[in-house]
Amino acid sequence: TLPKENRRFMSRSPEDFIQELKSIQKNKHALKERFFFFLPDNLMLGGKNLVSILDQILESDLKLNYAVQVSIDVAKNKELLKKLRLSGASHFFIGLESLDIRNLEHVNKTTVKEIRESGLSVEAYYSRQIKIIQRHGISVHGAFIFGLPYDYFHSLKAHTGRDVSRFC
Repeated sequence: TLPKENRRFMSRSPEDFIQELKSIQKNKHALKERFFFFLPDNLMLGGKNLVSILDQILESDLKLNYAVQVSIDVAKNKELLKKLRLSGASHFFIGLESLDIRNLEHVNKTTVKEIRESGLSVEAYYSRQIKIIQRHGISVHGAFIFGLPYDYFHSLKAHTGRDVSRFC
């Protein structure tokens, strides 16, 4: 990490971001030759900028195929999912962290409130949200954290890793 005195928030304009993508595709690269991975700090973080970026991609001659790191919360916004897919999103990397609600609370996961309000188990909630994303033609790569306070290892056949494996 950078020393605190060297840290600062920077944001590029949607126009600048699109121009960079266009410069990469100036020789009309085929989709099979280019696959982008966008992280939250350059695509999802700007909130209102995201819609502008997606609209500009859709209005341009860009042909993108990209993965993006997002929250499972994206499944709640069907219009955003549609724009993401039409603009070239084909894969989401989502930090699911754990299947135990207590672990999700421990890491301050923002979806805890919605999971609780849904009345579903964490597995059922995640499954429902993933299926919504998949119906839009987008695959999901889920990331989990092991070693959280409520993870367990009772035996080779009874441990948190097996639960996650069964869920996947």
